[in-house]
Amino acid sequence: MSVWTGDVVVVRFSTSHPTTGAAQDADVLPVGTLVVAGAAMADVVTVADVGIGLCTASVTMPTVVAGQRAQLQIAATVAGVAGVGIVWDDETRNPIGAGLTALGDTRLANLDTAVSSRSTYAGADTTGTTTLLSRLSATRAGYLDNLSAGAVALEATLSTLVASIWTGITGTAANLIADHVLRRTTANVEASANGDVLSARSLYGAVARLVHKVSMAESTMTVTQSDDATTLTTAAVGTDAGADPTISIDPS
Repeated sequence: MSVWTGDVVVVRFSTSHPTTGAAQDADVLPVGTLVVAGAAMADVVTVADVGIGLCTASVTMPTVVAGQRAQLQIAATVAGVAGVGIVWDDETRNPIGAGLTALGDTRLANLDTAVSSRSTYAGADTTGTTTLLSRLSATRAGYLDNLSAGAVALEATLSTLVASIWTGITGTAANLIADHVLRRTTANVEASANGDVLSARSLYGAVARLVHKVSMAESTMTVTQSDDATTLTTAAVGTDAGADPTISIDPS
């Protein structure tokens, strides 16, 4: 705990019979004195009787400096016996500047006006202000304006762009894409790192069975890659000596 200028200090203290120790009111209302740095102060200490052998003492702290001892001294007479004692003892400490270094005190002293007034640009140059403003060209300002539109606006712009591209795919463009797909060699497909791994169960695998080397050995059919050497896949072949031989296939 600590106290400072303007604080109201309220303490309770008791009085008792000097012989029996039983709670007992003083012969007259006790008198309180505020003591600061060992000196009795003239400030009024208000003492009130709140019960048998029980009183309160209150005082408003005068102007003090940090690091002083502040005490409440009570003088009372009980059953004709006078006594004096300290019922409260504390240290004065500034709640705002406590623990500040000399540098910290100086910086606080420099806050002699509202902080908001320090952030107003009045057109005068400060360190780097002119350089910063000169670099903010119209183009860069436009970039900042686009950022201020937010992610929603940017997403809407992208969606519009995608829709425009899709609408812009003409028949000629679609034919061009189809021609490239149909004319692409399987060797280029095999050399590409895009898509899934090479598999017989794919459109590429289906084409490979038609255009790559296919060999038969007993009941196993082997389909190679485009080099006619590397095995792409194998398949078990079922035979029937009594079945009709196939001599040609002529699509309609």
